[in-house]
Amino acid sequence: MIEEVLVIFASDSLQTQGMAMALASTMARQGAKVNVLLCDQAGDLALKNDKAPALKPKDPTPGQMLRQLLEQGALPGFARFICPAVRMARMT
Repeated sequence: MIEEVLVIFASDSLQTQGMAMALASTMARQGAKVNVLLCDQAGDLALKNDKAPALKPKDPTPGQMLRQLLEQGALPGFARFICPAVRMARMT
């Protein structure tokens, strides 16, 4: 059994976020200590007013899945940096 895991979110892809949340939630239910690190655009998941579309088949948004994961005891973290390549892409 996995005792502790760090899940890093750095993508704004809803499918990627949803799959990672589902896997992290499964590990939490199996007793693993889950640590979540939100980086770059994935930090928007922590916003309560997140307007992301719901994911099939159960219709949660990745933000709702994050809040459920936190309720299961996951520990959140936030990266305060933006990679230079991302910063340049946003400026163009």
